[in-house]
Amino acid sequence: MPLYKTEYAIENESIIVASQRRRYDVLPQYRDATPRASLPCIMKNLSLPANISPQQLSIVLKPVQATDNPTRCQHPVYDWLIRSKLYGSSIRQLVRQHLHINPEQAVWCFNRMGQSRTIMADGTQIYIGGEHEDFYDPDFRIYNDAVIVYPDQSTELFQYTEQDFPPTDFHSASLHADEKHIILVGCNGHPEQRDLSTTQVATFNVITAQVQLIKTSGQAPAWLHQHEAKWIDTDILEVSSGNVLLAVPEFSYPLFIRNLYRWQLDTISWYWSRPQQAHYHHWYVYRQDQHGLCLFDMRCLIWDRRHHRDATPAAEQRLIDRLGFIPSTDVYQALYQPDYPHQPGPLNPAQAAKHDEHYIQVNGCQVLYIEEFEHIQVIADRAINHATMQLLLQDLSNKLQALHGVPISRIDLNQVKT
Repeated sequence: MPLYKTEYAIENESIIVASQRRRYDVLPQYRDATPRASLPCIMKNLSLPANISPQQLSIVLKPVQATDNPTRCQHPVYDWLIRSKLYGSSIRQLVRQHLHINPEQAVWCFNRMGQSRTIMADGTQIYIGGEHEDFYDPDFRIYNDAVIVYPDQSTELFQYTEQDFPPTDFHSASLHADEKHIILVGCNGHPEQRDLSTTQVATFNVITAQVQLIKTSGQAPAWLHQHEAKWIDTDILEVSSGNVLLAVPEFSYPLFIRNLYRWQLDTISWYWSRPQQAHYHHWYVYRQDQHGLCLFDMRCLIWDRRHHRDATPAAEQRLIDRLGFIPSTDVYQALYQPDYPHQPGPLNPAQAAKHDEHYIQVNGCQVLYIEEFEHIQVIADRAINHATMQLLLQDLSNKLQALHGVPISRIDLNQVKT
């Protein structure tokens, strides 16, 4: 077996699994909002390295000018930013300081999320794609580049046209046993990139740095991203978890939903298949007016009342501005405690819930609530009968209605035709 390991995303110096963080797309009601200004930089006395002049710094403002696959881009500014992982707002501050302009476009930045890192046997690190910040930030960008950091810490940057390699983030990167190719599966990307009939697949040639988009066939997941990947055979790659997209009649845009299944990709024929596996109840619960939920604001209110009482009036006012009233914190704290016999926590005590996940056990079966900004997904073992499932959903809907003062709707995602 070759000696290597692959991670799925990098944030600053800490490696994280891609599914632990995601970028929320702009909901229709917020798409016309004015982007916020760049956050004030908290770093003081920023200065350029001795080998970089203010004029050279201007390269961070230039658009990608790739012509070949790949286009090699060597520049001391890129090398410095790759090594330092300086944040976008800090780079922006340096541009204002040294070039006396306030950039209208995003600056080039290597501090990214949803970026893959593959470590080769000799210690060479290959970083691919990723994004900096979210849509509202002036330095938001999804990248379609590759960065190689060699054991001696020298670096190479390769850029591509969007036709050869579209902007790609929250993908997996799996080194093939031949140690010559990295298989790139998945992408969140920009809304106009997304194709619900497939999932983006590409290969990265470790020798030439060339990227090749792959046309696959078979039963593919619908635009998978933020997932995990592993080899189950020399040429069979299995992906699981993460998110897929689903078009439903009730919404004018596709929904991000949790991927519940394992998918297998034959990297010789490029054929997708989904092996037989357990199925689940899967429901999408949301405000009928399709506005965002106030659950984050409720958490802030509870925190402020316990730990920061001076901030409580402001937290209460935010809820009044959004809802017209201050919801009951007792209702919020019982949101995932249905009025039905249950036990808190997952079936497997070793299974750690993420910050947006809440587990209970009902009749020996597991129920998972996934809390997002605009909805809650409810996923449960199929062994839970229909009547019990409806009681759990109605309990959740009643509490959400009490918290928001508006009707709550729900969609059985298993009934949606894909």
